[in-house]
Amino acid sequence: MKPDDILIALQDLTGQERIELLPLAPEMRKPSAYPPIEKYLLDLKTAKPESAAEDLLTALCKDLLGFEPTRQVGLREGFVDFMLPEPSGQPVPLELKPLFKYDGKDSSFWRDDARPKNHVGQVRKYLRDNEYLILTDLRTAWFFSARDFYPKKVFAEMMLFDREQD
Repeated sequence: MKPDDILIALQDLTGQERIELLPLAPEMRKPSAYPPIEKYLLDLKTAKPESAAEDLLTALCKDLLGFEPTRQVGLREGFVDFMLPEPSGQPVPLELKPLFKYDGKDSSFWRDDARPKNHVGQVRKYLRDNEYLILTDLRTAWFFSARDFYPKKVFAEMMLFDREQD
């Protein structure tokens, strides 16, 4: 699949507030033209939302950026979800939060955007060993610097895929 088509499929996914489960039945239309998104949605029904999101991010890195990130990297305190290679310096840790949730009772997944203020302790912990950290839910990315962190400061924030920009 071409990178532009993958980006469109990801934009379609991240722009939704709710995803109904009924269309995910095998005899119905495919939920996405990009197979890793289809797998992500199917995995959300039975797997931890974090695990499903990790598999999708790994596929996106490989298919869009040409590398496979290192997963579950041990730091002094705990494990960061990913380390992204940085050709001119130290690898950059990335903490991934799930974008969609499912409680097994409803007939749909719902978007639950990450909120950096809910992860201050985790961000602080990872910045002890790294100069930078990216926190993302695959819709928004927040960038933190150990130099500028203070208790809760994000030095940059960007929407990864915003329908309004088109």
